[in-house]
Amino acid sequence: MAWKITWTDEALSELANLDTPAARRVVAKLEGAAADPIRSFSRLKGSYLWRLRIGDYRMVAKLHQESATIEIRKVGHRSTVYDRRS
Repeated sequence: MAWKITWTDEALSELANLDTPAARRVVAKLEGAAADPIRSFSRLKGSYLWRLRIGDYRMVAKLHQESATIEIRKVGHRSTVYDRRS
């Protein structure tokens, strides 16, 4: 059973700012990971958030296991996606 995927407004905006091929790769990887996100995502140290690697891009999400929902929080290049100031 695939998990439900939800996006924050910030994550949708960040996805729209990516170039088209990169955005397509991100969405395709997420759809594949939705079948078993616990196996596909890696937990961020010292946080309740998880990350998914897509080449040079990263997706930061919160996994709600009780409702089988993936809440996408941030999408961006690996050099800036973890910036805590933004």
